[in-house]
Amino acid sequence: MKKDIKFSTRMASADREKIRALAAKAHMSMSDYVTACCLGKRIVVIDEQKELLR
Repeated sequence: MKKDIKFSTRMASADREKIRALAAKAHMSMSDYVTACCLGKRIVVIDEQKELLR
């Protein structure tokens, strides 16, 4: 889907860092992560996936 609108919000820097870390852990951009969360989508991250592939 084409991203054609910019949305801004204010938050504490600590909250931004938590969101940044969660997005990185999910291998998503912050924009994609926040959009998915706001739309009620479940984001499942399997930490041990690399271990399972070995």
